[in-house]
Amino acid sequence: MSAAEISQIIASLEEMASVLDALGVPGLISLALLGPFAVFVTMLVLDHHRNRRIDSIIEGHRIETGDLVEKFREDTGRIMEMYREDTQKMLHEMDLKHAEVSRYYEDNVELLKTTQQLAEDLREIVTYNSRVMERVVSLAENNMFCPLAREHARGSK
Repeated sequence: MSAAEISQIIASLEEMASVLDALGVPGLISLALLGPFAVFVTMLVLDHHRNRRIDSIIEGHRIETGDLVEKFREDTGRIMEMYREDTQKMLHEMDLKHAEVSRYYEDNVELLKTTQQLAEDLREIVTYNSRVMERVVSLAENNMFCPLAREHARGSK
């Protein structure tokens, strides 16, 4: 170190000594306690700034979450409306198909009744025709009015 630097350091120390002498013992104690208090106040100020920053971040997230929830509700409402419309459409189509199938069953019942009546009528016709044919056969076998039948029945020619 040079002499100029040393003299500068000595001048600085003399100024500090005069300040410390002016403060006295209570000033020195106050100065000693001021350090931790300054640290404590600094921590409180920094904590306050950090809490304000966190509050602004939380508020931003709250607004963003609220927007997302609102969008979700709108999308859900739109999807539910589409689902409702599709379900109503399917139910209407199923109702039409069910009505068509019901008509098929009703038509089949009518067809069955008609077929049963036709079968009954046909049975009566077949029975009547069988009786008539029996009578024709009987008349043909017992026909004595025809000369050929008489000759044939008697065995002569």
